[in-house]
Amino acid sequence: MSNEAIFATWSAAAGPWAQWIKASLFAQAPAGVEPITPAPRDVSWAPAAADTALVVDLPGVESIAFGCSLASRGYCPVPAFNTSPGTTAEVVKTWDIMAALLGAAPLLPQSNVGPPAFLLDIKRTGQDAPLTDATFDNRWFVFKSDLPSAQRLREQGIRRLAVVCREGRFGFDLRDALAEHRDLELSVLDAQTGSAGPFPPPASGVVRMFRTFGRLLRRNMDGSFGRPISHG
Repeated sequence: MSNEAIFATWSAAAGPWAQWIKASLFAQAPAGVEPITPAPRDVSWAPAAADTALVVDLPGVESIAFGCSLASRGYCPVPAFNTSPGTTAEVVKTWDIMAALLGAAPLLPQSNVGPPAFLLDIKRTGQDAPLTDATFDNRWFVFKSDLPSAQRLREQGIRRLAVVCREGRFGFDLRDALAEHRDLELSVLDAQTGSAGPFPPPASGVVRMFRTFGRLLRRNMDGSFGRPISHG
């Protein structure tokens, strides 16, 4: 399948939430990527109600595997990997993510109308990754504009939103992005057991503003992420 056909397949599976797919890895996947078929995951814990949206914040390939399994329960998987692959050493590894996006396509439903499951990569900020002049800096962040507003979700019948992660740990950028979704019922779900925990309280508006500003400085003018590192 061509990159365009793979993207069309994911768009169909994302149904009414397709506009929030990030297309960069689909558009830039090189010809040499060999598809990886994600292993099925036990998602029997996933809320069956149609009024719950999910945000899966796990390592990228694992998020895709969970997205495929959630699709079998009626969720619309929405890959939101907003980064670019590098031609040199990458800060955030994208090759396996692209391979999983390709390999997962045949597993997806041909159409879908359920609640969304947004798929993220918990390693997106490249913590502890070495940065040299030979490195392609494709670290990326989630902003509130990358997800539907609480009002948009409510208009589609969504009343609850849960972050799927491990041991209650997910990105601070995602926590900030969801700070204005407090009028929804927010929770945190463990990816292994499905046990629910409370959503952490948001940082103050001033703290969020400064953190968001710092993240925006990493973004390219067109809203994308990814640039060669230069220390002058």
